[in-house]
Amino acid sequence: MVGRSVDCQIVIDRPGISTQHASIRWTARGWILRDLQSRNGTLYNGARLVPPETRLLRAGDVLAFGERDEEWVIDDVGPPALVLLAGPDNGNDTVVIRVEDGPHALPSSDDPQGTFIPEGGMRWTFEDSEGGRRLVRDGETIDVGGVRWIVSVSPGDDETADAEHPILARTLGNASFAFRVSPDEETASARVTIAAAQIELRASASMYLLVFLARKRLDPDVPEGWVSTQLACDELSCTPEALNVSVHRARKALQAAGVVDAAGVVERKPRFLRLGLGTDRFTIA
Repeated sequence: MVGRSVDCQIVIDRPGISTQHASIRWTARGWILRDLQSRNGTLYNGARLVPPETRLLRAGDVLAFGERDEEWVIDDVGPPALVLLAGPDNGNDTVVIRVEDGPHALPSSDDPQGTFIPEGGMRWTFEDSEGGRRLVRDGETIDVGGVRWIVSVSPGDDETADAEHPILARTLGNASFAFRVSPDEETASARVTIAAAQIELRASASMYLLVFLARKRLDPDVPEGWVSTQLACDELSCTPEALNVSVHRARKALQAAGVVDAAGVVERKPRFLRLGLGTDRFTIA
């Protein structure tokens, strides 16, 4: 929202600007400009918009709100990002992190005490270190590792679904995994077949975590494959912190391979986790 009100995302405090002057929203087509019946109008490349008409923004477009004496040039028309701000109230310099894809861990990938996960459209969830997950809201504050972060989520429409054909999309629902376990049962690798392509994931402890969870999925004594965090730590001989690192690295490996819902490979709820694949989606050798 553009306007004179302090509730707008872009505040222009000038007499010729209406309280809620114009909107710029992300949709499946891209960024859409609309004048909100402002008193002095919105100019798009020199032409005044007549409500309710809209314009699809492109790089290089020139906008003016109310008057021509201040013009705004569109520089980037890429999709919106999650923005995290840690301010001076933390006792440090201001830090701004722009998250364009996820999962994204804080304070770092080596110490994932909290993880931001994209859920499709404009929605993001926050997963804490014990597996609890909730939807994040624009403007809320979240404490991670003793640092208070302000969350900014760009406004948009839920129609921003992936435009790819569902059969060809790189999603977990279209993937099959062939796990290979090392002789010493310390690491595992995987070959992922997805969208008519094969992806090799190198041997690592994080891939072995997926094998551990896959075996629990196959175990009839483990209801729906849900394993307590404590049991996983005991059987894998690791700390909860190390378990969180393995979860994050497994998700990031799939994200790097282009899987759009990579975070779902490990599903979590408070103090429990499981493999996010059905038993018909993997083999273990």
